Amino acid sequence: MMGSLLYREVLLPRWQPTLEAEIIRLPQDLWMGVFFGEERIGYVHSKETPQVVEEVEGALLEFTARFSLTLFERDTELFIDGVAWRSYDAGLENFDFNIKYGAHAMQIEGVLENGLLDAKLYTAGVTQDFSIPVDETIQLSFGLKTPDVDMEALKEGDELFVDTFDPTTMRVTKARMRFETADTIEVGGRLRKCSVIATTMGGMTTRAWISENGTVLRAETPFGFMLEKITQAEAFAPLAAQDNADMIQGLLVKATGIKPMEGAEEMRFRILGLDKSLYPPNDDFQREYKGVFITGTIKHESTLSEEERAHALSSDPLITASHPIIQEKAWEIVGNAETDSKKARLIHEWVYENVEKRPVLSVPSALDVLKTLEGDCNEHTILYTALARAVGVPAKVAIGLVWSDELGGFGYHAWPEIYLNGQWWPSDPTLGQYIADATHIKLFNGSIDQ
Repeated sequence: MMGSLLYREVLLPRWQPTLEAEIIRLPQDLWMGVFFGEERIGYVHSKETPQVVEEVEGALLEFTARFSLTLFERDTELFIDGVAWRSYDAGLENFDFNIKYGAHAMQIEGVLENGLLDAKLYTAGVTQDFSIPVDETIQLSFGLKTPDVDMEALKEGDELFVDTFDPTTMRVTKARMRFETADTIEVGGRLRKCSVIATTMGGMTTRAWISENGTVLRAETPFGFMLEKITQAEAFAPLAAQDNADMIQGLLVKATGIKPMEGAEEMRFRILGLDKSLYPPNDDFQREYKGVFITGTIKHESTLSEEERAHALSSDPLITASHPIIQEKAWEIVGNAETDSKKARLIHEWVYENVEKRPVLSVPSALDVLKTLEGDCNEHTILYTALARAVGVPAKVAIGLVWSDELGGFGYHAWPEIYLNGQWWPSDPTLGQYIADATHIKLFNGSIDQ
């Protein structure tokens, strides 16, 4: 899940549109160091150049990000770059975005016109075309800004809502930006006056300290990532040995009380310090009663509506269940199996045995995972879900926490759920559990955009 957290917590909130002053129409060249706790793990570079294209005033945005970190004692590097053009008045018009990690590469390019985003996704040597209805003034979440706002006119509590397009998930998301307060912080040995802007997406809030001329000086995320303005020379300086942070350990959720165990058939737990609106959902495998959650012992039959079944068998740009390559592999795996239970077990065994377990900082697509046959929980889950849907087994993606004996805590995790015999069952092809154990705590269902 580390790749997802980097995109979600570092790139997207930082590059969400911010409340900016008129001065942003001047050129900008910004370098931000990326830190996890006290340790530097990379940098983000954004360059904005005003341009006039066919008598339309706008700006060219160039974006680069580099990360180097340790996952399960393995050194990893992630490279991201992109370019886009936006009109000052009409918002995003076109973009080209690239992600590269080892053998994994994804490119997405798109053009917005007349309320429609026409895009091409390149992954695993395959080109996919898709279109998404969007607002005419939509922004791109890795770099473009909202319409200009006079910073001096803002007062505490002022809010702005903007629809943004995230190229890593091919989804349109609404961001809420709220002016919290004025502040003074020290950056590069200087005291700088700034405005604190909170950007909220999906219940998670990132705060940015923005100078009077619209430059982001600092940003902090809920999971412990921080961005701070640095120089180009500092960005290119080699990371010291202690700077190569192992985020797996840093993001574990610790528990007190009876120690859980892998393979548990039932688990009971409490959650403290969390708003009840964010509690895990009650479903076929877990429930909450008077503040105590129980997982693993629920037996609750449910009937799928035609709409729910259609969604659980559908394709999207990442879960490509209808693509001929996925269809061919799925039917090759299940052979003459007739029941959904047999098909699901055969697909589980094939994914577990054939996909190498290793951390991968990529945006997973089923086609890419099938080509590279490597990845962590995201890759296993996306491929499994696509293969199951391809042969008519309803499946969806669950995201949450799972206990690890090796790590001694709960780690962020993804796994598929399959609909068999009138009930949704958790399955975990990453850990080799056809029916997942009771230490799986689901926080919500959703694809990679969640």
